Amino acid sequence: MTEWSRFHPNHVQSSDPISQKLTILVEGRDGGAPAERLVDVLDKALAVLRNIDAQSSEDGKSGIHWNFIKATTNSPLTLTLEAHVPAKRRDTSRAVVKSYMRGMRKLESGKGVPSDFGDETLKEARAMLGLLERGVSRMEFSEPGEDTVVPTPRSAALIDEFFGRRAAYHLADTTVEGSLETVTIHGGEAFDVFDQLNGTRVRCILPDGHISEPVNALGKRVAVSGRAKFSDKGRPISIEVESIRVLRDKKDLPSASDFEGEGKLDITGGMDSEEFVRRLRDCLSASTGTQTASWDGSSKSRTSAMRSVNS
Repeated sequence: MTEWSRFHPNHVQSSDPISQKLTILVEGRDGGAPAERLVDVLDKALAVLRNIDAQSSEDGKSGIHWNFIKATTNSPLTLTLEAHVPAKRRDTSRAVVKSYMRGMRKLESGKGVPSDFGDETLKEARAMLGLLERGVSRMEFSEPGEDTVVPTPRSAALIDEFFGRRAAYHLADTTVEGSLETVTIHGGEAFDVFDQLNGTRVRCILPDGHISEPVNALGKRVAVSGRAKFSDKGRPISIEVESIRVLRDKKDLPSASDFEGEGKLDITGGMDSEEFVRRLRDCLSASTGTQTASWDGSSKSRTSAMRSVNS
């Protein structure tokens, strides 16, 4: 629950025109304004603000204190919060409030969940929005100089849809190959692998204390094995790293010219490659219907087909 000492009348301060402010409005059903619902909305709004604050801070902890400087007692109830930043802490209050307002606005627009709202932030926002179905008919958020945000149940539905899709993910052991990029320690040790084949990045989550290995492999082609999370389209989204193997660069891989010339590998028996492919196709066509199962699973059938081509 909210720390009530922060909202005791003795803590009301005169407003600083420079400090960042956020105003919350709550109206109950039938025009009433139940005080307990204002407290619930306030509690969850503060939880969202604290999470955003922690995500943007250098130490990963929330440090902004929120004091109320103005309140109404008639319906609808309104409460204006003002940010107080400790002297030794970098002031990110403006960015925090902007992120809060931008995030709530994006949810209401139906354009997806905000990128700077983590899972815990979304859960707190969902709990707050759920009050619209529990005695609150309207809630508004505003800051000086910006348009007011009036969330509706559609914002809650969007969060539910997001977590519903997440629940559809499946896990499986796999290996992801690509170039190792973007090593980070923010929110845990991790790095990204970029798959050039489909143009996607996979977040690779490391056990604590293993950051040196990907740092040494930064920019190189790697094969990362572990337990991966796949989307409903079958693409890996993230992987819990069990091993990292550095691969040879593409320029170091053998090319077609490496197999040309005397003494090099010859799979056609001296036959022209086009003729070899034609005979192989004819051989396979002739065996369709009788050799299909064997071709899929039997090396003997493949060997027989190869002999027929070279005969």
